[in-house]
Amino acid sequence: MNNKHSVTNRKSWPHLLAAIAVSVVLVAWLLRDMGVGAVVETIRGVWVPGLLMGVAAFAVMTLARVFRYRVLLEDKPAFGPLVLVTLVRGMAGDLLPARLGTLVYVWLVTKRLRVRLDDAFASFFLALVLDMVAIAPLLLLALAVMGFGLQSTGALALLAGSLLGVSIMALVLMVPSLRLAAKTLEIVMPRAERARRLATLANDTADQVTAVSTRGALWPAVALSFLVRVSKFGAHYLVLQSVLVPLGVSWGSLGVVESFLGVAGAELSSMLPIAGLGAFGTWEAAFAFGFTQLGLTFDQAVLAGFATHILTQLHDYGLGVTALVILWWPSRRRGSI
Repeated sequence: MNNKHSVTNRKSWPHLLAAIAVSVVLVAWLLRDMGVGAVVETIRGVWVPGLLMGVAAFAVMTLARVFRYRVLLEDKPAFGPLVLVTLVRGMAGDLLPARLGTLVYVWLVTKRLRVRLDDAFASFFLALVLDMVAIAPLLLLALAVMGFGLQSTGALALLAGSLLGVSIMALVLMVPSLRLAAKTLEIVMPRAERARRLATLANDTADQVTAVSTRGALWPAVALSFLVRVSKFGAHYLVLQSVLVPLGVSWGSLGVVESFLGVAGAELSSMLPIAGLGAFGTWEAAFAFGFTQLGLTFDQAVLAGFATHILTQLHDYGLGVTALVILWWPSRRRGSI
């Protein structure tokens, strides 16, 4: 067991060091002429009423995610604990590149909320794909409203169209892919006990994905996915407007659609397999690139990007750590993990 963990840790170290290096290099480059103090001053001058409205929008996003999980899950966990799991999932999703941290959701709902593993994986895969299904049409709609007047419109439209196509294909092929994976394991390693267990899990997960559609839960989940995306970007818009005030940009002067496109680019950058630790550096670089095309100066875009990211991360981490402590505390009292 110890050897296994040692091998896993050795494999993780290069990835962690690469993420730290990316963050350090990009943050140093972006703040080369302004320094960290300018970011601190921007945060200190944030317009508080707008920030509180952003917190309220984030609460709507969290509730939409919770209701989506309850729609997708056959085993319905209690509402309160599922809220806590969703908050931890939101925090963990920002810690690792390509949203790998969201896998903590599967571990928590099975270990703490006693949801079956196949049910947990089915809801995880469906929620992940539905998030992509929801963002692509919103991007295309935003580009249409903007009148395709941005320099990077062609690239954004291609990205949105590709994302929509890939996500729909992933949704359609999810069950066949799980069946194929199970059959491949059975053929390649017919006598391996672990392979048999994985094959059974893949087949059971495919059954659960099919059951979601059979019981009519897929379309409500799609609708909730759009609510998740709209409320999330609404929250980012409100926080962004609040941090732009001390930078000399009046409230509302940057339009909702323009802000959506800029934030969407930054959010998509956090899905890259190679990203900064906690997406720091890559998020701000994508944010600055987008918003300099939308009318902000480079300094304004960089400072607004750092302030927006830091404030939203503090919000997510604060709630996530609190939720994790609450979920963990009963286990610690019983002396088990």
